[in-house]
Amino acid sequence: MKDILLQAFIASIAGGVISLDRSAAFQIMISRPIVAGPLIGIVCGSLTIGIVIGAILELLWIGDLPVGGHIPSHETAAVVIAVAIAASMKGVLPEKGLIGLCILMVIPFAVVCQKADELVRKFNKYYYFKTIESIESGSVSGVWRFNIMAILTLLVINILIFFIFIVSGIFGIIHIHPLITDRFISALAGITVILPIIGIASALNTTHGIKGGAVIFFMAFIISFYLIT
Repeated sequence: MKDILLQAFIASIAGGVISLDRSAAFQIMISRPIVAGPLIGIVCGSLTIGIVIGAILELLWIGDLPVGGHIPSHETAAVVIAVAIAASMKGVLPEKGLIGLCILMVIPFAVVCQKADELVRKFNKYYYFKTIESIESGSVSGVWRFNIMAILTLLVINILIFFIFIVSGIFGIIHIHPLITDRFISALAGITVILPIIGIASALNTTHGIKGGAVIFFMAFIISFYLIT
């Protein structure tokens, strides 16, 4: 149990750092599910699960972009939590069924994380006004200090939320898995097959050009290769 909690904590820290890439820092696209999934998979010792979940969630949320004032569903939280849970529970359920279950579990988690992100951004107005006061008083160092404090606030909150949801998901599966029937597991495996199809349709509807299409079909190939092996 200690090993599971330690792995969940490490995944939460890694996920928290990666999630900063969405808007607060870096902005080099490592927060996208197709990148974040494999990274968390490596951290949790299950690269394959990270690649598959990352590709599926990327297809599903590729069109939900932070345009203007819109705050999209927290796709980074979804992939971090799903991969961490699936990697920790590997062997408890058949892998394809486990992936389907984890993806279904994290959809409401992503919505909660989206709302938390909105609250943090509203709270960061405090740092904005403190920065303005610092500039007006002639203290340039305050600009750096309050920006770092805003980033650290988001990082700590993300780590805590990720850890709570990862541990909740793990214990949830531990408690319900004796009640899961073979037919239900088969249905979950079917969801793992259906979700990429839905994701491809969604992605093609929002992506234009040869490059975008090539990326979509590459992700579809990865998922298809996994599903038939």
